[in-house]
Amino acid sequence: MDTTIPIGVLSKLSGLQELSMDVNIDGDWWDSDVKVILNELSSLKSLSILELYLPSAELLQQLRWDSTKLMYPNFYKFRFTVGHHRQRIISHLPPEVKEILKEQKKLKKCLKYISGEGTPIEINEALKHATLFFLDCHWTVKMLSEFENENMVNLQFCLLME
Repeated sequence: MDTTIPIGVLSKLSGLQELSMDVNIDGDWWDSDVKVILNELSSLKSLSILELYLPSAELLQQLRWDSTKLMYPNFYKFRFTVGHHRQRIISHLPPEVKEILKEQKKLKKCLKYISGEGTPIEINEALKHATLFFLDCHWTVKMLSEFENENMVNLQFCLLME
């Protein structure tokens, strides 16, 4: 896409219940535009389903109803892809794992963390509410417990790649 959502449009959609922007968007403009979009989401009190591609973990902190309360624990369903989106991974899964993952994507709260470093607090915070965690191309974590076990109590499915 060569266009973006104009400033002020999302905040006017006060009855919006579902928003999906979980696409691989290339270009430096998305990194700045996504911040504006996230600021507008805080006014959408009816929003219950949100799918987003976020270039960095820090952007998860902007998902707040006000300056303190995170909005995503209240979502009926969320799917966040954090990091550099890489579509090619799914095609390398064995068919039986692909089918399992397809079924698990129906779970309500999914977090994909791709090409990250360390265990940012923003990821751990979102992980507390996730039912599916997909960790891909993460070279600095040696053990899953580095994300802290208490943050993973709601997980029903975890997929680790590369």
